[in-house]
Amino acid sequence: MTRRNLFLAALLLQVTVCTAMLSAQTATMPHPEKMSITTQMFLDEMAGNISFNEAADRQLDSNGLLAEPARMFAAPEMIGGKAYITSFVWVDAQEVIGQLKEAGVIVEEVFEKGLLTALIPVDKIHEIADIDGVSRIEVSSVMQLATDRAREKTRVNDVLGFTAAAAELNLPKAYDGSGVIVGVIDRGIDMDHIAFQDTAGNTRIKRAYVYNGSSIINYYGTGPLPNDKVTNTDHGTHTSSIAGGSSVVVDGDSVRVTMDHAKATYGGMAPGAELFLCGINGMAATRIANAFNRICSYADSVGKPVVVSNSYGDYVYNRDGSGAQGEVVSQLFGEGHPNRICVFATSNNAGHSGGRPGGVYVSGHASAEQPLGTVICSTDLALNAGWQYYRGEFIADAFTRATDATGIGVRLYVLNAETGAVVDSIVCESTGGNKVLTLSDYFTGNGGAANAKVSVYFDYMTGKGRKQALLYTQYGLKSQEHTLAVEVYPIGGSEDVIDMWSCGTYTFFDAHLTTEGHPWTVGSDDMSVMGNACYPEVISVGSYVSRTCEGSNDEGDISRFSCYALEGMGPLGTMHPWITAPGQDIISAFNHRVNRSSLEDVVVNHPNYLYGLMSGTSMATPMVAGIVALWMQAAAECGKKLTLDEVKTIMKETAIRDEWVTFGPNASHFGNGKIDALAGIAYILSEYGGHDYQQGDVNHDGSVNIADVTTLIDYLLDTQTEVCPDCADVNADGVINIADVTCLIDVLLSGN
Repeated sequence: MTRRNLFLAALLLQVTVCTAMLSAQTATMPHPEKMSITTQMFLDEMAGNISFNEAADRQLDSNGLLAEPARMFAAPEMIGGKAYITSFVWVDAQEVIGQLKEAGVIVEEVFEKGLLTALIPVDKIHEIADIDGVSRIEVSSVMQLATDRAREKTRVNDVLGFTAAAAELNLPKAYDGSGVIVGVIDRGIDMDHIAFQDTAGNTRIKRAYVYNGSSIINYYGTGPLPNDKVTNTDHGTHTSSIAGGSSVVVDGDSVRVTMDHAKATYGGMAPGAELFLCGINGMAATRIANAFNRICSYADSVGKPVVVSNSYGDYVYNRDGSGAQGEVVSQLFGEGHPNRICVFATSNNAGHSGGRPGGVYVSGHASAEQPLGTVICSTDLALNAGWQYYRGEFIADAFTRATDATGIGVRLYVLNAETGAVVDSIVCESTGGNKVLTLSDYFTGNGGAANAKVSVYFDYMTGKGRKQALLYTQYGLKSQEHTLAVEVYPIGGSEDVIDMWSCGTYTFFDAHLTTEGHPWTVGSDDMSVMGNACYPEVISVGSYVSRTCEGSNDEGDISRFSCYALEGMGPLGTMHPWITAPGQDIISAFNHRVNRSSLEDVVVNHPNYLYGLMSGTSMATPMVAGIVALWMQAAAECGKKLTLDEVKTIMKETAIRDEWVTFGPNASHFGNGKIDALAGIAYILSEYGGHDYQQGDVNHDGSVNIADVTTLIDYLLDTQTEVCPDCADVNADGVINIADVTCLIDVLLSGN
């Protein structure tokens, strides 16, 4: 009998007495208001009404279906011969904790707002629920490991663990990003997190650049780690950990780093990479530009490849690569800079029409006589007020496409929200300067009708000579009877194409109203990416679903929010994203400094080392960056410096093109497909390998030297996961051990 079966047999004997009682009580379910779904399911399991099996033992039935579902909540634990179930318990007062202990509950951790983690005796669940001060019992659910799931989907697990699948593709060893710099620019980075430590507790952060809201801090690898003083977001910690976070094992209250990546609970894509983290409080473009420069300068100084992850962007830019930041990126990255790769998120502005017609982009030929016009709509995500609400933000951003226009014109209309008839209108042209339009007769703004205003801004000096008109409402607009429409046209020059984006979070364009003499254009999401992702020198990244959650598309499909651009759309006509990666409900490190009022998205509530769920192209982008680091390591060990075009080619040639990418309803949103880490390395070794590694060349740098001794010792000390067995077995005795270290040293001393 296996150890697991012995445990289950002992547990069955222990709970036999209480099973009949639980079965009888389950029918009436006392205190159902206190029992979570997981608790109800656990009680049903104890009563024999439902059953589960461990994933490793699951069998297929005759129809090819799994005979029993995987366990969705924790299994009982035997402590001192008694069965307990790990649970969350909410109490109304501190003194209730004493009553729980008297009833035999083992209280593990006491959190704020009456939340406890505890081990409850299986036969006393109802007794605990009877306590007046207990408001809820929630048997712990079993988390579907979203980061590990992403590693699986992208085949990073095969690369890190040197699996049979990796060996089948002739990989010589595992790859973890060693020798590659991963840069992340973000905000809210908890640099003290265990995700950025090695097995000895030392930081893996080699450099940091921080703006903390009042001063700039440069970290050079020694001394205390800097703090960007951002306490309202986990974003930067999450993205940094996805890209290059250490592999960690979560075991109850213990969180530790492991080099056995296959056994990690959570971990990043490139856990062996060197980290350069940039925490920018306020995310000013100037400081971001500084961060780019510092990252690239450091990579040059140590002669190592670098990949930079950027999970942010700006909607108020043309998608033509222009702008100050676009210029910085063009100077630091691209084909002229091999071994420097920059990735950007496409952003999450798709699908805001809530399933209704319309989208965030309109485009078309325009002139003063025939302008490009559309109705500005509001999504119910913002306020359940139909089409008549605009949040305080930018609501439309238009550009001329030709460079010979001398100006740009805007006609703003107030429409009857039901009939589409024009109620009022005003013309604003760049020749007349910026305008502030008061709409108090039709709308109310935050603070009253007097604040119902729309500002129209013009830019005469945009990149590449194009003209811009931007509509902004500071206090928002609300009306039960009226809605806005806009027409845009070029002034001077030849007939032009106008590109216009609804750059607000909750606005989009549509043609749902009929207005005589105004052929409104329906919007689409077919060019919804942010301007930064359109820089020609970067790789744009979209998100797909690796684990379904409430409100998401099916597993394998594109994320509903993931922005994209069809080929031929926009001023450059470039397809976006170039590649996709998992970005839905990803578990990664959280910032322990956040002033959080809820633990809703937290899955590991360690005092210092939290982990939690986030979704977005922000999560998919560092995933791609970390995988590129694995590729750059493999290329560097082949003596190859990868260029931007080569990395894009690897992505395109090796991408996973499953049924969602090829035939799914959103197939056009995936770009070239889903990134495949393992196939990418196999491609690199095939294209750029070109030589056989000799015995003793443990680190595969092309020569046998003292670095190979260090690598072999690290492997034996369990600080490096895998080595090539043929190269590391120096004495050819079929075993890798200390004798191989001695033999390798003898080889070096003899000069043979």
